[in-house]
Amino acid sequence: MQDHVSDIHASVSFNTDFIPCVIQEIVTTGKLFKLDHFETVEKVKTISLFEEIWGVGPTTALKLFEKGHRTLDDLKNEDSLTHS
Repeated sequence: MQDHVSDIHASVSFNTDFIPCVIQEIVTTGKLFKLDHFETVEKVKTISLFEEIWGVGPTTALKLFEKGHRTLDDLKNEDSLTHS
């Protein structure tokens, strides 16, 4: 088991200059550009929105996204998701 962990550790390259740059960006701007950009991606925004619904986790949220749903109104108007 230990050898397997060592193999994984050895196969992961890590740029030690990355963390100080990230910290500097956060301290200087109060933001992290990569994170801001990531949060504007439609898929991420939609999945995060759907995960706020009680009982919906990441797997269900992804499935809803893949079915074409993008808003809560999309879900409300989906007959197969309502009891009406």
